[in-house]
Amino acid sequence: MLNPSTPFLQQAAESLYRRYGEHISSLTLVFPSRRARLYFSEYLSHLIAKPLWQPKAGSIDELFAGITGLKAAGPYRLIAELYSAYKRNKVTDETFDHFYFWGEVMLSDFDTLDKYLVQVDPLLRNLAALKGVNGGLDFLSDEQQEIIQSFWKTVDVKGSSRIRENFVSLWSALLPTYYDFKSTLREKGCGYQGMIHRQGAEMLKESGFDFGPEKFIFIGFNALTGCEKILFRHLKKSGNAEFFWDYDRYYLANKHQEAGLFMRENLREFPPVEFDENYSPFAAEKDIQIVAAPSDALQAKLLPKLLAEVCPEQAFDRRTAVVLADEGLLIPTLYSLPQSTDTLNVTMGYPISHTPIYSLVELIIRLQKNARRADGAQENQPAKFYHKDVLAVLQHQYVRAVAGEEARELCEKIVAQNRIYISAGEFAAGRDKKSQTFINQIFEQYSTASSFVAMLQELMEAIATAEQREDSADSALRREYVAQAYKAVNQLSEALSESPALTGEPSMQVFMSLLRSALQGLRIPFEGEPIAGLQLMGMLETRTLDFENLVVLSLGEDIFPRGISAPSLIPYNLRQGFGLPTVEQHEAIYAYYFYRLLQRAKRVRLVYNSQATDSSTGEMSRYLRQLMLESPHRVPVQSVAYSVTYTKPQPIVVEKTGEVAALLGTYLDGGARALSASTLSSYMACPLQFYFKKIANLHEPDEVAEEVDGRMLGNIFHKSVRALYEPLRKQNLTEEDIKNLLRKREKIAELVEEFTAEEFFGSKKEVDEVRRNGKLLMVKEAVQKYVVSTLTYDMQQTPLTVEGVEREVNGEVAVSINGREHKLRFTGSIDRLDTRPRGTCIVDYKTGSAGDKTRFASVEALFSESARERRPEVFQTLLYSLFIQKEKGAAGVQPSLYFVRNMYKSDFDSQIKIKTDKGYEAIDDATPYLPRFEELLQEKLAELFDLTHPFTQTGEEETCTYCPYKEICHR
Repeated sequence: MLNPSTPFLQQAAESLYRRYGEHISSLTLVFPSRRARLYFSEYLSHLIAKPLWQPKAGSIDELFAGITGLKAAGPYRLIAELYSAYKRNKVTDETFDHFYFWGEVMLSDFDTLDKYLVQVDPLLRNLAALKGVNGGLDFLSDEQQEIIQSFWKTVDVKGSSRIRENFVSLWSALLPTYYDFKSTLREKGCGYQGMIHRQGAEMLKESGFDFGPEKFIFIGFNALTGCEKILFRHLKKSGNAEFFWDYDRYYLANKHQEAGLFMRENLREFPPVEFDENYSPFAAEKDIQIVAAPSDALQAKLLPKLLAEVCPEQAFDRRTAVVLADEGLLIPTLYSLPQSTDTLNVTMGYPISHTPIYSLVELIIRLQKNARRADGAQENQPAKFYHKDVLAVLQHQYVRAVAGEEARELCEKIVAQNRIYISAGEFAAGRDKKSQTFINQIFEQYSTASSFVAMLQELMEAIATAEQREDSADSALRREYVAQAYKAVNQLSEALSESPALTGEPSMQVFMSLLRSALQGLRIPFEGEPIAGLQLMGMLETRTLDFENLVVLSLGEDIFPRGISAPSLIPYNLRQGFGLPTVEQHEAIYAYYFYRLLQRAKRVRLVYNSQATDSSTGEMSRYLRQLMLESPHRVPVQSVAYSVTYTKPQPIVVEKTGEVAALLGTYLDGGARALSASTLSSYMACPLQFYFKKIANLHEPDEVAEEVDGRMLGNIFHKSVRALYEPLRKQNLTEEDIKNLLRKREKIAELVEEFTAEEFFGSKKEVDEVRRNGKLLMVKEAVQKYVVSTLTYDMQQTPLTVEGVEREVNGEVAVSINGREHKLRFTGSIDRLDTRPRGTCIVDYKTGSAGDKTRFASVEALFSESARERRPEVFQTLLYSLFIQKEKGAAGVQPSLYFVRNMYKSDFDSQIKIKTDKGYEAIDDATPYLPRFEELLQEKLAELFDLTHPFTQTGEEETCTYCPYKEICHR
């Protein structure tokens, strides 16, 4: 009788050693996985009394290769040879680029047809020559023939659509391509896996094969292909084989249990040496719970708790396993393991797609794909790269490691010059020749795969050299990433270049897709003892292995059983009719994996994501439901939830002590700093905003602007008007003088173009780029319109004299702070200072919309905490009026706001207006209002520099809407 608590591989080791003793070394053991061999050897080591040679280990692939003498060809060479065969048999000018992606589908189908020994002639016959549907299908059952009939009726060539015609055309070429492809490979002594298996199986059927006295022990298989069955039958008939099957009465006895679909047939045709029909370790008492977690991340975070439940002593060894049905959870799982995990064995390998070297290759591929040439540009002219792609590459950690200073300077230059597209040679100059060459190689558009590979090789060599300078564990790990990626690039390049089937290199698009695919499938194995410590593995790696303590994650219906995602040229009906594997067999395999894993386990936690999303139903796997409803075990379901509550952000208060007080002191009594109207307005809007900007010196990072923002548009307008009025400064301008300016429309257009280029690209020389850019042309037209409107309005204000353009203004304000007198310096720039018949006019240009921004309730309202009452625009003009009035020592200072978007309107008025009992009245002279303004200004400044008055957040959250610091405040 078999002991239900003994692991399967231990049972096999005990049985073989009991019957063969020291002669066990003469056996050849065949396992479905390498890990099974390691566990078997470990069990065997506990049985032997003295050293023995290990039994020889083999694989199914090795057995068939030994029969046929054929070697397995690499995947890229196979695709290339298949392409040649396809072109020979389907006269077509289709390029390898177009063929590659669905050529993989064809290769996969041929592989499946061969492994399952499908008679390809009846399946792939030419439709045009098809007379009798049943002809040649006598080897199939009536039901299979009926299924095939129903399919061909839907593909009747009469009255066919274009889709049907294309299908018939492709289908007609499959059969000759299949034979031609295999014949070519056979001549070269190689083949694909299915071809080697089929040829070996056919040789066994026709003439047999002498394996000699060698004894083969097949351990732990489940679903067998047609070729594998012929091999097993041959060895069984010759007495050269024994079979060990891992089974359980629970799913064997019940024919409705899909887990036993293949095992029932295996036991019947290839009976094991020892068989117990009542053997059912699954029926033994178990502690099983299902856990519903509302996210993938929470599944991983639950691990410490779940492991403590299945292994209370926290002594994790090989008897405890964490199994991932979704291997994408590997990284969060590694970060969630309990601290008591001293030894860990990870079987899945670390995906290189999660490493820095893959991210750099991905960025370079994106850089190449997004590169462009200007319309009409010659092939030999340099390409231009999109700024986001360029900056992403330059800021990558590996590029910084090799060319840090040059990369940093290039980033700053691109942002400073607002380069949206950067020419390949535009920033070639660098101080360090080695770094310059490194960067130049990356920023070149590659037209051939070989040149692109050469660049990647040199890039990775430079990175590896840079990493060697840093002697640390992390650096050693990063070097391994680079080495593995370098190896993969070389293997792909060699496979494509050495294939005689290709007359030329694949296109860059295909090569980059192949490279991405090759790297995405690459995993770096973890170092560790495979049979020691907590086991972390995928579902496929659990075959033949047994664990007492189990935590299985991601057992959702969308994940387990995993759907058949591989595309196929063979429709479902034909697959079913010709006995090829279908979704039913696929699900039976996963059902076996599931129940076999639970057979000898004692404490089990089965977790799934219960959150329904666009891509997931949030349902538990069907096998979990079967476990709950059909199994002899009581399986409770525990739901885990997390609480999402809104925590009101704590108010931020910054005391004016220490360094903060010292920095505030630099504004006082001739210190190094001066205030401006905008900074004081910032303080009145929110004291904390002033602290972040002027004391903490936190500024938004400069970025390349793809659109002209408000600041840029304002600068273009200011510079254009300044250029027009600067030559006329100190002149008494009449209406005719302004008309003369308006007549020079071409001059205005040129100025606006130049300043648009200067603001957007950092250089006036880029006017051609402005003329080619539709968005910038619209900006130029808008600014030109604003300039004309401004001149037209000024013509109505003549006579006037422009005293200053962008005229600097400096002033001092005496302030009493906690009983001590101080002086504070203000500085600013008046857009224009005019002398007009009514006195001095302060002109401030505004490119925003006017609204009611020229109106204010009172002087007190300008210093209010209310965002609706403050008028920063009016405040600024009155502050300048105060300093100009003191400078000139006379009354007659008129503040004016030129809202240029509104100046074309006939009723536009630039005067600011204060609310009175009679309504809003224009201020012709600000002098009467300035004493009260200065008094309130002194009070606000005394508050700002009072060290006992901390910086606090504004109570007006409306102010926070466009504040750059709102994320810090959580507003």
